Amino acid sequence: CLSGGCLEQADQITRDLLLALAGPAALERGFVMASEVKAMASQDLRALDEAWLRATGHGFSVQSRLWKESNGDWESFLKRIGWLVAEAKT
Repeated sequence: CLSGGCLEQADQITRDLLLALAGPAALERGFVMASEVKAMASQDLRALDEAWLRATGHGFSVQSRLWKESNGDWESFLKRIGWLVAEAKT
């Protein structure tokens, strides 16, 4: 689906895979904790990253670089990845 451009569906599939990789506690609460990501197999995370990179040019590695460039500033990071849109001046 990712290569077909169904990005919302691919995002949900990626989320479901990450929850499954994180384990039963993550599945139950519905989100993955940073400590669980650290315990995931690097080849699994790399495979997901490479799939997104091939299809869209964006992946975990791109987000990681942008986070580092944002110096821990959430607002700056969220704007850079397109999750926070600046309000238009009227």
